[in-house]
Amino acid sequence: MLQQKLYVHMGKWKNEIDEIIRLADNERPQYWRRGQAIFNFAYRMFPEETEKLRMSDVDCFYSDRKIPDFLTALDNLINENR
Repeated sequence: MLQQKLYVHMGKWKNEIDEIIRLADNERPQYWRRGQAIFNFAYRMFPEETEKLRMSDVDCFYSDRKIPDFLTALDNLINENR
């Protein structure tokens, strides 16, 4: 099965964002949706930045459709904070 391309980024945090996607696709519990998994793995790697996105209009925990916007916003916050 081909994976949907969620995020295209060539910046400093590309490997970390790619790792979040990899973990969500390959290591999430079956009862987690993809958006939940991406949010949870992002929180493990970048808790401060992810917390800022909780309950925002890009929070993908409750809506898989928001994953691309969540990853973009996460990348922007990481770049601001680190």
